[in-house]
Amino acid sequence: MMRFFLISAGALLLASTGAFFLFVSLMSIAAAVLIAVGLMLMFGLGFQVRGHSVAPSETVANQA
Repeated sequence: MMRFFLISAGALLLASTGAFFLFVSLMSIAAAVLIAVGLMLMFGLGFQVRGHSVAPSETVANQA
Protein backbone atom coordinates (compact mmCIF):
# COMPACT_ATOMS: atom_id res chain seq x y z
CA MET A 1 0.00 0.00 0.00
CA MET A 2 2.86 2.39 0.82
CA ARG A 3 4.44 1.71 -2.57
CA PHE A 4 1.21 2.77 -4.27
CA PHE A 5 1.21 6.10 -2.39
CA LEU A 6 4.86 6.76 -3.26
CA ILE A 7 4.29 6.00 -6.95
CA SER A 8 1.14 8.17 -6.97
CA ALA A 9 2.96 11.06 -5.30
CA GLY A 10 5.81 10.83 -7.82
CA ALA A 11 3.41 10.75 -10.75
CA LEU A 12 1.47 13.71 -9.35
CA LEU A 13 4.68 15.72 -8.89
CA LEU A 14 5.83 14.89 -12.43
CA ALA A 15 2.45 15.78 -13.93
CA SER A 16 2.15 19.07 -12.05
CA THR A 17 5.70 20.04 -13.04
CA GLY A 18 4.93 19.25 -16.67
CA ALA A 19 1.70 21.25 -16.55
CA PHE A 20 3.54 24.18 -15.02
CA PHE A 21 6.05 24.25 -17.87
CA LEU A 22 3.26 23.95 -20.45
CA PHE A 23 1.23 26.87 -19.10
CA VAL A 24 3.98 29.26 -17.96
CA SER A 25 6.14 30.80 -20.65
CA LEU A 26 9.86 30.10 -20.66
CA MET A 27 10.77 33.81 -20.59
CA SER A 28 9.03 34.40 -17.27
CA ILE A 29 10.72 31.34 -15.76
CA ALA A 30 14.11 32.55 -17.04
CA ALA A 31 13.48 36.04 -15.66
CA ALA A 32 12.61 34.66 -12.22
CA VAL A 33 15.72 32.46 -12.23
CA LEU A 34 17.94 35.39 -13.23
CA ILE A 35 16.49 37.57 -10.48
CA ALA A 36 17.07 34.81 -7.91
CA VAL A 37 20.68 34.32 -9.10
CA GLY A 38 21.31 38.07 -8.89
CA LEU A 39 19.93 38.19 -5.35
CA MET A 40 22.13 35.27 -4.30
CA LEU A 41 25.21 36.93 -5.80
CA MET A 42 24.50 40.21 -4.02
CA PHE A 43 23.92 38.33 -0.77
CA GLY A 44 27.28 36.57 -1.17
CA LEU A 45 28.99 39.86 -1.99
CA GLY A 46 27.58 41.34 1.21
CA PHE A 47 29.04 38.47 3.23
CA GLN A 48 32.44 38.97 1.59
CA VAL A 49 32.45 42.70 2.26
CA ARG A 50 31.31 42.19 5.85
CA GLY A 51 34.11 39.66 6.38
CA HIS A 52 36.85 42.25 5.81
CA SER A 53 37.77 44.31 8.83
CA VAL A 54 37.13 47.99 8.23
CA ALA A 55 38.83 50.52 10.50
CA PRO A 56 36.54 53.22 11.94
CA SER A 57 37.11 56.74 10.63
CA GLU A 58 38.25 57.96 14.09
CA THR A 59 41.12 55.46 14.07
CA VAL A 60 42.25 56.53 10.60
CA ALA A 61 42.11 60.22 11.59
CA ASN A 62 44.17 59.64 14.75
CA GLN A 63 46.90 57.79 12.83
CA ALA A 64 47.44 60.64 10.37
